[in-house]
Amino acid sequence: MLDDATRNDPEKRFPSWENTVIVRARTFDEAYEKVQRIARTIAKPYPGGEEGVRVKWEYVGMTDLLPIYEELGDGAEVAWTERPPRKLKTLNG
Repeated sequence: MLDDATRNDPEKRFPSWENTVIVRARTFDEAYEKVQRIARTIAKPYPGGEEGVRVKWEYVGMTDLLPIYEELGDGAEVAWTERPPRKLKTLNG
């Protein structure tokens, strides 16, 4: 809430989200700039919840900038995560 006196308290806990967006760009720099522009457009005050309390998303930075090498469509791989080695019997469930 924008009128909360403790909203800038560095010890206060707030809900947070990590959002993933897709942008088309020729370079990482261009992609970075596009993500920054998108983030700035959504970081505006709005009435939130049933009471319409004035709130605002706060963009605090980017965690990763990853390329997508395949054309988007059914079955296209857009991300993967390496996991530690596990036993075959565990993988087979």
